[in-house]
Amino acid sequence: MAGRLEDLGALREGLTRGRATDILWFFLGHQSWRLYVADCGWSWNHTEKWLAERVSTALLDDRND
Repeated sequence: MAGRLEDLGALREGLTRGRATDILWFFLGHQSWRLYVADCGWSWNHTEKWLAERVSTALLDDRND
């Protein structure tokens, strides 16, 4: 996914493919889902929405808004 975002020129300025991959793992890895759903009691839907918003903000170039 990070490679595709890079190919599209969608990554934030200065963000490398490798760093984008790390960010994706942080937000979308099993640990994040477990933390919010199992440990914090968030619903799956709320967790999905919140994580999607956070990963988008972390990765995507907002200059084209």
